[in-house]
Amino acid sequence: MEIYRRPDDRSGAGSSPGALFTGPVQSGDPQYDCECHPCDCRRRQEYGRQGHDFDCHTLYGRVGRITRYVESIAENLHVSELWSIKTAAMLSQIGCVILPESVLKKVYRGEVLTGEESQLFKQHPFVAYDLLVKIPRMKRVAEIIKFQDKYYDGVGTPGDTQQGNTIPMEARILKVVLDFDALESSGKSKAEAFGDMQQRKGWYDPAVIDELKASFAKEIKYEVKTTVVAGLLEGMILAEDIQSSQYVLLASKGQQVTQSMILRLQSFMKSGGVREPFTVLFAM
Repeated sequence: MEIYRRPDDRSGAGSSPGALFTGPVQSGDPQYDCECHPCDCRRRQEYGRQGHDFDCHTLYGRVGRITRYVESIAENLHVSELWSIKTAAMLSQIGCVILPESVLKKVYRGEVLTGEESQLFKQHPFVAYDLLVKIPRMKRVAEIIKFQDKYYDGVGTPGDTQQGNTIPMEARILKVVLDFDALESSGKSKAEAFGDMQQRKGWYDPAVIDELKASFAKEIKYEVKTTVVAGLLEGMILAEDIQSSQYVLLASKGQQVTQSMILRLQSFMKSGGVREPFTVLFAM
């Protein structure tokens, strides 16, 4: 599918989906390194540095939030194969490579899309499915992502006859978590987002909704702390966005702190500055 190939792309990524998942992009300079996949980082060339910073860090933050909730709910529902659903959560946004930057910004800020933008956004699970389905061991992951927007009552995409428990359990979980995160991104509190979802009759598996509420209890085990770059530790979770002194997004709310993130932020401290302090969550 040529839609995935840049004119200067000689790596084969345009025709070989497996080439997309070679690991994080590393430039050698921590200031410009990020933790997303190469397919997302193609926006460096397409939109320039500032556009890439928004897409990369915002996308990575959302994926981190989604993956934590998905894993918690899946464990509580005794899903036997956690690898598939965790991988599906991490790759659930991979189809967004087709979306213009303006649409991505609206999606991740919880803003209302136009009809044309909405139709384009609805295609991203199928783009991800096409990328993944032929990769060894990824067929189940591709199926989960394909059904991630399917309503429990059978409405939605894909437009087939599956409904209720015939929809893969992992996809039912992912649907709940994606919608919950979208409501939070629009500015609603967790309680408000959960209340809205309870009013959406036929959208979600009731068992998954119940476990979403139960997963809130795990967050109570985290304490909010105000800190600075020098105080960051691996395993912390960002409770707010981290920005440079020029208000460029460096790391998004919901990302888990890693060693590479710490090194990158330390580099920014030396070169241009980071807005401090900021809040994080850490296990009590």
